[in-house]
Amino acid sequence: MTAPTTISSVPVTTDQEQEPTWKRELNHLPTPYPRGTPLTGDAAAQFTLRAVNAYGMGASIRDINGHTGRSFGAVRLSLLKAGVRLRGRGGARNGARPPVA
Repeated sequence: MTAPTTISSVPVTTDQEQEPTWKRELNHLPTPYPRGTPLTGDAAAQFTLRAVNAYGMGASIRDINGHTGRSFGAVRLSLLKAGVRLRGRGGARNGARPPVA
């Protein structure tokens, strides 16, 4: 006879709860966009709106480009045309730089 098994009380999370909020914003877009197809009209406006929101939520241009299938330059240009001030390159710097020897 075997001992009864117990079920642990580990909460189960769905994939949607684990993904970043910016990714949920981009999930509303018809992705991936066909490569080389220019976005015009409502499609361009919707893409720009969602890209601006995702960028504001912390997504990088590369994150948006990878999720939507649009090129880095197309995403960057969309953000600039929308008047978004782009973040600087690289990660956060913690403290002062070490002295040069």
